[in-house]
Amino acid sequence: MAKIGNLCTLEGLLNLIQVLASLSAIIASSIIWTQGNVALFIYYSGYGWQLLINVILIGTLIFSVFLLFLNVLGGNNLLETIGKPKTIFAYLLVFLLLILADALEIWYCTFTFPSGDKWEWGGIYRPRFIATAVFIGIDFLCYGILLILNFRY
Repeated sequence: MAKIGNLCTLEGLLNLIQVLASLSAIIASSIIWTQGNVALFIYYSGYGWQLLINVILIGTLIFSVFLLFLNVLGGNNLLETIGKPKTIFAYLLVFLLLILADALEIWYCTFTFPSGDKWEWGGIYRPRFIATAVFIGIDFLCYGILLILNFRY
């Protein structure tokens, strides 16, 4: 039985924000619109770490959806399910992976300045890198808040 009221708790709202931020980051990172064409990019030529970033984002999305389903369908949070040490470890692991992904994304933003032709690859990638970095930042802030909340219990 679904317990939608659990989404009104702080953990439930953070889980929902995590799912939306992770999905938005994947879309911003992987789908590129260029002169009317839509392309799905998993690997960017010259930006090899983008593959690692996408893997981290997909793993984070899966974990966030699991937390959301656990909260809504199960009626409890991760702390009640697996205990405090494992919960803190899981949140800390995802938090650190998101910091790594965000750092790499921000690093890519620093050397993809658009040139005079806005359709050159640097001009296409830069807005995607910025949007992805913002969504990853929202995601790791949510996990940081969950870490603080779990230390409190």
